[in-house]
Amino acid sequence: MLEFPLTEFLADFSSLMGFRARENGIAFNIVADTELPAVISSDPTRLRQILTNAVGNAIKFTSSGFVALHVSWQGGKIYFSVIDTGRGISQEQAKKLFQVFVQADVSTTRKFGGTGLGLVLTKKLCQALGGDYVLEHSELGVGSKFVASVLAHLPEAASIIPKVNVAFQSTTSSKTTLDQGRLNNIRVLVVDDSKDNQVLVRIFLEKQGAKITIASDGSEGVKKAIEEDFDVVLMDIQMPVMDGYEAVKKLRARGYKKPVIAFTAHAMKEESERARKSGFTSFLSKPIQRDTLIETIAKVYNRDSQ
Repeated sequence: MLEFPLTEFLADFSSLMGFRARENGIAFNIVADTELPAVISSDPTRLRQILTNAVGNAIKFTSSGFVALHVSWQGGKIYFSVIDTGRGISQEQAKKLFQVFVQADVSTTRKFGGTGLGLVLTKKLCQALGGDYVLEHSELGVGSKFVASVLAHLPEAASIIPKVNVAFQSTTSSKTTLDQGRLNNIRVLVVDDSKDNQVLVRIFLEKQGAKITIASDGSEGVKKAIEEDFDVVLMDIQMPVMDGYEAVKKLRARGYKKPVIAFTAHAMKEESERARKSGFTSFLSKPIQRDTLIETIAKVYNRDSQ
């Protein structure tokens, strides 16, 4: 079990799933139904797999409307309710849903692929973390609601986040007005411990012609930034070994002049001001929005090149 910040985890997850939802022409959002602990102790790898299976499945079977992830905390457990406006499941189909290699019907398998094994695996992963994965209700042609739960141990003196401060939204707009190749040959160092974000940022930026290098923590990021030649550095705030604040301070103390852009799940004004005072050139909040990301990189690069 590891301690990790829940909002940062949700923001990273929202970036990846928001991208998948937009590709499918639907909206995706995450909202808190209760106040949430800032930090929990659990297995983040298994939890990410649980949510990726549950939300990914909902996106796959939803061709219009939305998928929403509602998060709540009660009785020592975190509950993740996945609500969609997809094709739905009949009562007869629902009875067989968690049987290995059984899916709703043969036509579903032909159209969408899969065997139902993902549902069984998700349930077992939830149970391994002290919770469960159930279909709460579904209606054909209307949508479904699945609920995943896991035990969440809280560190001593863990702070609590009001529910109004936890909301991540992805729009259905998948078209961009940005010219392809806008970032041609711009060398970007991405410093982020989230594999999901690494993949997502690489997809967004390489399509615009940027050349991407990855570092997985602040210490590695500082080393690569000093030893290699980059035009722009993208740096997450919450990272193991060395966080973004400490990393950018070390870079600036060593005379590093290139633009360094901060990524954080906390979109408050105080966080933005702290980032700038620490030495960041600019500030982006999660979940990652493609157009804003590209615009910001182009802006700081052009300013630095003048």
